Amino acid sequence: MLQTKEPASTFFSVCIDAFDIEGTVLSPAAFGPLTRYEDDDPLISYGAGWTPAANAHMSGFGYRYAREGAAVATVRFQGTGIGYVAPRWVSYGEVRVVLDGVEQGTVSLAAPRALDRQVVWARWDLAEGEHVLELHSLGTHESGLVSCSVFVDAFDVAGFLLDSRGTGAVTVLEQDDSRLSFSNFWTEAANATMSGGSYRYCKVPDAGFSVEFSGTGISWLAPKYSSYGRAEVLLDGVTQGVVSLYSPDYEPARAIWSIQGLTEGRHTLTVRTLGTKDPWSRHFSVCADRFEITGAAEQSATRLEDDDSRPAFTGGWESAVGAASGGTVRWTERAGAELLVDFRGTGITLIGPVGPDLGQCEVFVDGVSRGVVSQYAAATASQVELHAITGLADGQHTFRLVALGTADSGSSGVRVAVDALEVFGWPLRTARTVATQTAEDSDTRLYFSGNWTVASYGGMSGLSHRYSLSAGSAVTITFEGTGVRILGSKHPAYGLASVELDGVSRGTTTNYMGGARSNQRVVWAIDGLAPGKHTVVLKVLGQNDPQSTNRYVSVDSVEVEGVLVNARPRAPFPYRWSRYIVIDKSDFKLYYVVNGYIEAIYPVAHGKPSTPTPSRVWRIDSKYYTDPSGVYGPRKMRLYRQVWNGTSYSYVYTAYGIHGTNEPWVIGTRASHGCIRLYNSDILKLFPQVPLGTMVVTRD
Repeated sequence: MLQTKEPASTFFSVCIDAFDIEGTVLSPAAFGPLTRYEDDDPLISYGAGWTPAANAHMSGFGYRYAREGAAVATVRFQGTGIGYVAPRWVSYGEVRVVLDGVEQGTVSLAAPRALDRQVVWARWDLAEGEHVLELHSLGTHESGLVSCSVFVDAFDVAGFLLDSRGTGAVTVLEQDDSRLSFSNFWTEAANATMSGGSYRYCKVPDAGFSVEFSGTGISWLAPKYSSYGRAEVLLDGVTQGVVSLYSPDYEPARAIWSIQGLTEGRHTLTVRTLGTKDPWSRHFSVCADRFEITGAAEQSATRLEDDDSRPAFTGGWESAVGAASGGTVRWTERAGAELLVDFRGTGITLIGPVGPDLGQCEVFVDGVSRGVVSQYAAATASQVELHAITGLADGQHTFRLVALGTADSGSSGVRVAVDALEVFGWPLRTARTVATQTAEDSDTRLYFSGNWTVASYGGMSGLSHRYSLSAGSAVTITFEGTGVRILGSKHPAYGLASVELDGVSRGTTTNYMGGARSNQRVVWAIDGLAPGKHTVVLKVLGQNDPQSTNRYVSVDSVEVEGVLVNARPRAPFPYRWSRYIVIDKSDFKLYYVVNGYIEAIYPVAHGKPSTPTPSRVWRIDSKYYTDPSGVYGPRKMRLYRQVWNGTSYSYVYTAYGIHGTNEPWVIGTRASHGCIRLYNSDILKLFPQVPLGTMVVTRD
């Protein structure tokens, strides 16, 4: 009994009326107690062609299917009998059954109506001992059709399963092995039910892991649970479909995806989190516990770009767009500037440009100098392997790079530039030596001007970011300190922004990155500034990166070395309310003010000469959701007129309001009957921010 229900149902009751059986009824006592092994049991071996899938009607909420011929599933067991459990339906195909090397005939999964959890073939009269059952998909149907699916739901065994992977050497990798490569946001957690006492989980989309191996098979083992989601599996770059980690009950060490019988050689398994889930799951988490490889694991390299948030750049580095891996480099001309990278693994390689104006740096591992690296070359080149360190003991290490402020005799400069690092293992988040303060995109001390959209997304810091493709839209950041990092999402459809520091241009930066979306990337950064007050303005250019398909710019969060200061302009108005709106009829602008700072500015239309907007004090005492196709647009806030009764103010209902318009061409003119009109996109932004009781001033 599952104690689950359809969404429309009111309870969990299950009823039994009768059974229709094709064959002879046998008592379970006739063949001894049975143990059910689900399709995702790690002891079952699947060759190429089998795909896992989720379905609430299946035993264990999951199954395996194969559409073409020659897919083989193998079960080894000790005991006296076995039953093959699968669904049946009108279009399902045929399976050839082989037991202990002897053909048992062909089983058809076709049936005139849908039947779940069917024992479609069984033998209960075997001699006690070890047996091997093979299921071969034929890709055929009893009617002669081809490309027909066959299924494995579970096996009922009178005995117990044995390992089905044959006699090849099996390499077991725990999730913290340096030969695994994890990208983005995975969390390590202890759990006594896991292999090795720990596991890794990820709750956000577009994260992943990969493992390279030489051999013929691999199994990814992880727990299943009611709050787990889905992931995509790729083998050697080819998608193997989407898998689900959902189960109504907690089940450790399940084979989420496995394959055997590969061609002997080097292969790569990659898993990518999707941020999706089965309808009955409560969340999107994906886990990794251990990997079992029929063969040997290879040491894989993780590319760590300069815009990754995990390395620590200190002492005077700045971001720049260039012909580089990921589209950006980090550079410095200051002697003593450092790069720190903590990682777990066996080696690391420094990648960067060379050229006639570049200088020297010294590299260290675990505090020991590994020599001076020169980036000088007569001709400019990008993405050059500058220095490789290999053969480290597998464990945690610290790589340190120090800019020397010196150069080879032929160089015209001392600049040091870092493009990326190849980590043989996986990088860790490196602690920064300078105290930082983080502000999410929703922080009121950041000043977003122009047209920005707030979007919720699980992979972002604070679970949201802001994006814009409107040229001139900007974010202003003011801080007391020595450095700032602007983080955002990067994507193949994202574009370019300009950067100013204290009123001086610092060039352009990019939100472009090839491949899948990558979150919490460094969009632009600088450190090593003179202590004091600084202002950075990142402005959307409305231009594509040369490789991008669109021009979006994303801002997720800001990290400052120091203290963030409110970057919003001070309101030039004399009013003392904590929150108010000023409509200045002379410049056709609405100013929204909170705690003395301008929160937002919107262009407006107001009353035409024959029906002018009165200049006076009002209060917003009612708000409405209006017909988006009507004269008020999608939202309206009614203005109540302030009246002095001799002892105090009261507020009187009027026909005036602040609302949207379906005549956007009138914004910036005198066009209304006295109301204040905004673009519909602007009233949708302003409306939820303005509480009832907000004061309003209309003035000439």
